[in-house]
Amino acid sequence: MTRPRPEDLIDLARYPLHEPERAAYRELVRAGQKRLGGDGALVLPGFVTRAAAAVLVREAEALLPQAYYCTQD
Repeated sequence: MTRPRPEDLIDLARYPLHEPERAAYRELVRAGQKRLGGDGALVLPGFVTRAAAAVLVREAEALLPQAYYCTQD
């Protein structure tokens, strides 16, 4: 099995994590830090490509029989 490349998994056009020298990268980090500081969470819509998300769903569904499940009132 070949290892996926970052551009196969992440929308690097929207989230240029591979180019820390770009202003867009610095703005992404700055905005992310601000959001984390204020909200305590950071949501990155569209971070994972649709193709990668489909693979992740298939992998998760295949592992579902091994999952631990419990309910609590």
